[in-house]
Amino acid sequence: MAGDGVTADLDGMNRAAQQFQQTAEAAAVVGNKLASDLAPLGDFWGGDSTGKTFEQKYLPAVTTWMGQAGVVGYEGLPGISDAVSGWAGTYDDQVQSEETDATQLRSEIDGAR
Repeated sequence: MAGDGVTADLDGMNRAAQQFQQTAEAAAVVGNKLASDLAPLGDFWGGDSTGKTFEQKYLPAVTTWMGQAGVVGYEGLPGISDAVSGWAGTYDDQVQSEETDATQLRSEIDGAR
């Protein structure tokens, strides 16, 4: 509706940004632990035909599962946190600027009377 303006819950946005950051840190711990636990196993399925068949099924499936579980790709979460914080800051800066402009305009109007 025209004239209603836009509002934002800056505290909520900042809390969400912190939650994204905490989630990113927790996911990084999980991802690093999983990678370090699996690394010593190497290609445990062997190089014979049975091993190759297993590899062809296992690697795509585990990569897909890890991605769906959020284990792979957690590197992007800090960026989301930064973006949400940035949006809150930009919104707050815009509100402050408009309040300053409104105060200045009111002062000019009052001075012209």
